[in-house]
Amino acid sequence: MPLSVSFLYCDALFGQCGKWWISLYREEDGRMGEVTKPYLRDVYEHTIQIVEIIESYREMVSGLTDLYMSAVSNRMNEIMKVLTIMSSVFIP
Repeated sequence: MPLSVSFLYCDALFGQCGKWWISLYREEDGRMGEVTKPYLRDVYEHTIQIVEIIESYREMVSGLTDLYMSAVSNRMNEIMKVLTIMSSVFIP
């Protein structure tokens, strides 16, 4: 699985976890005590930080992929230039 797809999968997974944590934090039915709520808020904030880090990594992977493709394209252009010169000399 490509790295960018893995980051998309993790982003979706942690995004859903963040929604789940905040829904637990906001519950009013008494299942979560007042002592537990600060911990749930802390976990939610950590989940949001993880999502932001994953998005940052995904952007870095995209940038590195573009850089690699550009380098390969430049190298291929250099090779094509040499081949064109050689063919113009030897073909006629």
